[in-house]
Amino acid sequence: MLRQQKLKAFTIAELMISTLIILMAVLPLYQIFISALQLTAQSREIGIATNDLKDIFEYIKGLSFQNVTVPSSGGFSNGSMINSSIIGEFLLENETITISFPNGTNVDPLVVSGELTYTGKDQRVYTHRMTTIRTNY
Repeated sequence: MLRQQKLKAFTIAELMISTLIILMAVLPLYQIFISALQLTAQSREIGIATNDLKDIFEYIKGLSFQNVTVPSSGGFSNGSMINSSIIGEFLLENETITISFPNGTNVDPLVVSGELTYTGKDQRVYTHRMTTIRTNY
């Protein structure tokens, strides 16, 4: 008489339950990874926007006080749009920089405001603003 040996193995139900448990643990980690990638991309865009505005204000700092508001001398008129020739290539999608003088152009100290607008990778429009004061003294 032959003896039948019982084979030890997992049943299909046990395999399905263990797979479900593993997926429940891995899916949140995947979501965290995707969120981290999106935040990294957004942080990079914010850094580029901030640097572009800083570059414009450094350019303005290099101008003489009298020439800041004179476009023909390298300055800006109120509400003027900046082209990329001043700071180099624009890296952000639909990037525009606008310079304005909230208190007027013939005052000392001169308040200079810069506004940068761009479209992020998530197709949302972002705006960053910076303001500085320039004086003749």
